[in-house]
Amino acid sequence: MRGAPPVVDRRITFEGDTFLDFPQIRWSLSHMRETCGDRQGLARGRRSLAVRYERKNDEIDALTFPDTNGRIRNFAEALFDTYTDGILVLHRGCIVYERYFGALESHLPLACHSITKSYAGTLAASFVHEGVLDDQKTILSYL
Repeated sequence: MRGAPPVVDRRITFEGDTFLDFPQIRWSLSHMRETCGDRQGLARGRRSLAVRYERKNDEIDALTFPDTNGRIRNFAEALFDTYTDGILVLHRGCIVYERYFGALESHLPLACHSITKSYAGTLAASFVHEGVLDDQKTILSYL
């Protein structure tokens, strides 16, 4: 959506569920708070997970692999072609890669919906491996 206000045929609204259609969804997921009326939420701007940067964007962008058709692709092309909105790679507490595409920007929260289960599961498995969580205990014992 561009302009203030955007022209009627370019507005993204909840009517008819078109906000979940492509390409509107790329804007919708990074602007859920405005469209749902929640303007407070979590404060952004500070990063508490990673305090050090060891950027390797150019090195990671240049990584190559064969796609499903056997064509050699680089990482940067694949992110663009698969409509990735954002990616952040942490390694040992350092941000090593960070890119944003579409309507997403580093300061905007992104509505992740059901993918948060994958995030939570990956973190839980990492914490079990590190001995922070005991996989024999119930969730209630930690709450």
